[in-house]
Amino acid sequence: MTTKGTIGILTGGGDVPGLNPAIRAITIRARREGYRVLGLRRGWAGLVEMAPDDSADNSSCYRELSEDAVNRAARTGGTFLHTSRTRPSHLPKAAVPEHLKDEYTDETNDATAAVLRTLDHPNLPRLQDFGVTPDGEAFLVFDWIEGTTLDRLGEIDGNHPARSAVSGS
Repeated sequence: MTTKGTIGILTGGGDVPGLNPAIRAITIRARREGYRVLGLRRGWAGLVEMAPDDSADNSSCYRELSEDAVNRAARTGGTFLHTSRTRPSHLPKAAVPEHLKDEYTDETNDATAAVLRTLDHPNLPRLQDFGVTPDGEAFLVFDWIEGTTLDRLGEIDGNHPARSAVSGS
């Protein structure tokens, strides 16, 4: 099956009512529009732990979402993808996964760049550089992509694409 692309769904923070129905709505709409949908497991922890090696078994970090799976899960509370309070920008040394241990050795680490490198995909801007300015401000530099922003699309047709995906309009 040829797809238009892949959409990843991540839930972070604590479980709250309504996450599973929201995941369901997005998944059903996206799949009907021709997209593959992945559920990222355990919030940001799933992305932090995902090894950017093609031979790595990352099956504990994400799952393919089907209409059948999200229909079953929509009737349960919380999020079936599970969540975590992991923050890539404040990753304790004990939570640094094996593939990042040489790079992140402080007691608390900012692994944001490593997570963003994991998201390397032809439909996403690539992370080109990152660091901290002399006055302590963190920065990330991504590819520049020509095109229309989501906010501009909303101005053009009066319907913001993210709201449309959830509402089904």
